[in-house]
Amino acid sequence: MVDLESIVSIGKSDIQKASKELNKNDIPQLVDWLSLKDDNIRYQAFLLLQSRSIFFNDVYPFWDTFMKAPK
Repeated sequence: MVDLESIVSIGKSDIQKASKELNKNDIPQLVDWLSLKDDNIRYQAFLLLQSRSIFFNDVYPFWDTFMKAPK
């Protein structure tokens, strides 16, 4: 299970590896964190989801959520 402290500590060079190690149940939490006001958390969650989507299709079910995001 991911937590805020662990995702903020992931370096850019480790994003790909970390995204592969995520549990499928971590995806909804990361999607929720995209709406937080803290830019650091939001950006890390985005990078993890983006990288995860390259390797796995478990981010795709949240497509409707991404489409509803404010522009």
